[in-house]
Amino acid sequence: MTLARVNCPVRVHPAIVRADRLGFQPLNRATLNRVQMRAHDPQTGKEVSRDLLVRGYEVEPGNFVLVEDRELAELQIDSSRNLVLGRFVSRVSLDIAYIDTPYFLVPDGRSADSSFAVIREAMRRQGVVGVSRLVLGGRERAAIIEPRGKGMLLTTLRAAPEVRSDEPYFSEIADMPDEAMVGLAQRIVERLAGSFDPKYDFRDRYQEALFDFVQAKRRGEKPVLPKPPAPSVVIDLRQALEASIAAEEAKPPAPNRPPRRSPRRTRQG
Repeated sequence: MTLARVNCPVRVHPAIVRADRLGFQPLNRATLNRVQMRAHDPQTGKEVSRDLLVRGYEVEPGNFVLVEDRELAELQIDSSRNLVLGRFVSRVSLDIAYIDTPYFLVPDGRSADSSFAVIREAMRRQGVVGVSRLVLGGRERAAIIEPRGKGMLLTTLRAAPEVRSDEPYFSEIADMPDEAMVGLAQRIVERLAGSFDPKYDFRDRYQEALFDFVQAKRRGEKPVLPKPPAPSVVIDLRQALEASIAAEEAKPPAPNRPPRRSPRRTRQG
């Protein structure tokens, strides 16, 4: 990683793991044997072994340029080896639609600790994130780098052509709703406000239901399929908002939500 003339060797580690999920195997219904997916030559109909597979780029119909793995390994550009911090922006200015995959960024060796910490603290005190580029998976990706505890977080960004314009989808939506209705909705939002806790907010209930479904079939029982509540039809928006407020205020605060604050009193006279 480079900031101006300050060079800091770093290592990148994946910051996410794929959650355990129920996996289904493709089977022959008649024999219950697993179906093996193999590569076949469409002309000869014969199976192609892995050692005969090669990458090819079609420059014109039927004419390919062959590229070997070792040749791809030798293809290098500046961002293949170095993260250059050439620009800094406010984190809140980033459009969340462009955020892709996070990675942990750590110094590569004890000799890099000092320069790593200096760059990290400079960004933290300025309240900015660095914009950089790196080569991952055979393509150059834009990325942001930001302080995270004693380390840093590198997050790859989607390219502009990958993010659709929202104009065709949002153009018909009304601009300004009724202010009184917004005030009622704000009371509900205030009631539901709290700290972000992925362990509380993101339990995979579908996988849990799927596991119960499979286990019931395994025991020879008829699976009980959960029925989601039918969406209510909003006839009177004000009445629905007021009913929602009453229902929320009757509930105790969730574990990751702060206690409700009393309304601030204003001094009279």
